[in-house]
Amino acid sequence: MEEHAPIRLLIEGMHCASCVGNVERALGGVPGVTSASVSVATGRALVRHTGASMSDLVAAVSAAGYRARPAAPALSQSARILQRPTPARAMSPAQEASRLLGLSVVGGVCGALVVLALASNLIPRSDLRAYLAFSVALPVQILLGWDFYRGALRALRRLRANMDTLVALGSTTAFLYSMAVVVSPHKDLPIHFDASVWILTFLTFGRFLEARARMATGQSLERLVDLAPRVACVLREGEEQQILADAVAPGEIVVIRPAERVPVDGPVVEGLSAVDESMLTGEPLPIHKAMGHRVYAGTLNGNGRLIVRAERVCADTVHAEIVHLVESAGASRTGRERQADRLAAILVPATVLVAAVAFLARLYPGLSAVVESDPGAVKQTVGLLGDALSVAVAVLVVACPCAFGLATPTAVVAAVGRAAREGILVKEAVVLERAAGVTDVVFDKTGTLTSGRPALRCVACAPGATRTEVLSVAASVEHATSHPLGAAVCESARAERVDLLPVKDIREIPGRGLSGALGEETVFVGNRAYFEEAGVGLGEEVGGVGEALERDGKTVAYVARAERVLGLLAFADTLKPGARDAVAQLRRMGLQVHLLSGDAPAAASAIAGELGIDGALVYAGVPPDEKAAQVRALSGPERVVAMVGDGFNDAPALAASDLGVALGSGTDVAIEAADVVLTSHMVAGVARLVRLARRTVRTIRGNFLWALGFNVVMIPLAAFGMLPAYYAAAAMSASSLAVVTNSLLLTRVRLEGQPGQEEEA
Repeated sequence: MEEHAPIRLLIEGMHCASCVGNVERALGGVPGVTSASVSVATGRALVRHTGASMSDLVAAVSAAGYRARPAAPALSQSARILQRPTPARAMSPAQEASRLLGLSVVGGVCGALVVLALASNLIPRSDLRAYLAFSVALPVQILLGWDFYRGALRALRRLRANMDTLVALGSTTAFLYSMAVVVSPHKDLPIHFDASVWILTFLTFGRFLEARARMATGQSLERLVDLAPRVACVLREGEEQQILADAVAPGEIVVIRPAERVPVDGPVVEGLSAVDESMLTGEPLPIHKAMGHRVYAGTLNGNGRLIVRAERVCADTVHAEIVHLVESAGASRTGRERQADRLAAILVPATVLVAAVAFLARLYPGLSAVVESDPGAVKQTVGLLGDALSVAVAVLVVACPCAFGLATPTAVVAAVGRAAREGILVKEAVVLERAAGVTDVVFDKTGTLTSGRPALRCVACAPGATRTEVLSVAASVEHATSHPLGAAVCESARAERVDLLPVKDIREIPGRGLSGALGEETVFVGNRAYFEEAGVGLGEEVGGVGEALERDGKTVAYVARAERVLGLLAFADTLKPGARDAVAQLRRMGLQVHLLSGDAPAAASAIAGELGIDGALVYAGVPPDEKAAQVRALSGPERVVAMVGDGFNDAPALAASDLGVALGSGTDVAIEAADVVLTSHMVAGVARLVRLARRTVRTIRGNFLWALGFNVVMIPLAAFGMLPAYYAAAAMSASSLAVVTNSLLLTRVRLEGQPGQEEEA
């Protein structure tokens, strides 16, 4: 069954890994759904399906106790305006953060009042102090506790437990015990209204900080979305009209004024300007645009005025595709994230068990006395009850698995957003894990490391001939052909202001060369075989130079006039800007760099020499249908191979590699087969990708170690009564915040290597 376009949802009410699992299971149970990925960091779900309806998905999420609504960030501004209004109960991330901050302030004020009520000497009677503390703690238990109770009830309906279960159980236990003391005859027993209030206050404030931090992790996506302009200026009936951007139809003429963002994809039909395409390529320098050049939605026009014919509009633009890729990668999940989910699922029931054991251990002396019929056993047991409950509550609160649930998704979202700003589009989160482990990088040569257009590299003249004469004769013949070598000759002739000669009757023999008539003389331009067939001798000097250049990987064309050789032209493909530095960076990072080409060994070796690639790692003369086999041969248990290419014939090799990287300037087939797309034609993005992936994996590992170490240290402290319940709540919130903050550092990590410096593998 054919898979339909993925459905994207905004999910509200998620706070931890357990929530993610609940939503994924709910979505996975809808008929037609093949997979569902949910991210707690962005509050988004990506659903792949073969025919599921939006209404069924929303209903399934609602049945699980959460809220869902369609998400379509790649649409233009007008499309977002025309969407069905968001339900009143649905809040934006900023509104949710403001709500949590307000509740935290209320909880803080009430917590201070409870502490003052219990400790103040202004109220002489202890029972009055207890009633006052109860009256202040009750609204806090209702207002701040409602979110936790709601989450716990959702989990209970599905016979599961989550962090809300632990918080609700801990704070409610402290509150109900204290309330029981207030209404009981034993007014002298300790009460813990301060614990119940501060637990809810600290955790609510922690959620506020997490919400703010998660908003920051998603800012890269929001910035990308906001690059699409709201309006466009079109020419209709000879007049300029301002219309909504998504109302532009393909084929319409769009006017882009200086300093405006481009609203559509299409070619320039009039005007000159420089356009900042850094949002696509990551390169800061503006690119010159003139008639025939393409511009893309979201890029920033410079000081010139451009007239553009719209070809791709609204959700069909390259900008919209980039947003969809970034969003999909942020919603996808890594293997480490799923491991964290399984660990969190074990941690919750294990925590309840530890809390129960700690409670019984604290209460054991009183229970033993009851069994032994000690006269003061009941009073002793009642006296120990408050302390035992306090210890159990501290264990329940400090072990909430928030940090485990946030360790991976916050890092992934931050890394994917940072990569997008560098012109690196990661299709799935798991790609970052593979990129971090890359050991070998295989580059296609033509169009990837080289421009794919030959350039004139050398002009050698026979005795008695001049450079101007050689270029003049060659360009006069070649100007009539569309061959790349001819274009290179003509370009050099124009640059050197060489005059063309009146050559007529030009004839071309494919794969050999050309001839023409210059007055009564015949002129020839072609390869060695063509001259041998024409019976024109090359001469010892010119022939020897030509052989040496051919051995060096150059393509050589000889030039003759009236059966006299004037000289030769040597051509070679040119390296792309930054290609040599990109290869050097990868080698400094400890990676083996390979060159894969269908060209002759001499040409491939020459390019490899310029790039600094070891000759043993050059594979030349490889037919297109054998490139994939060559890539597979390099793979192994200890090797992770990345293939970088741009052409149609690179697609099988990209698919066969462990990590396929396609240049955005390449063919659609290559881009579709790849795991990563470099929107720029610059291969420097490969080193940046690997460097960012390594840093991301280190960040995730650090987050896990922090979360694990926190629980290993804090749970025993709480179980042995060394960590008061409200301190436990503050520590748990701080732990989650530390994980999110550590992940946010990825948005500022340096991705440029230092020349001449060894880098960590």
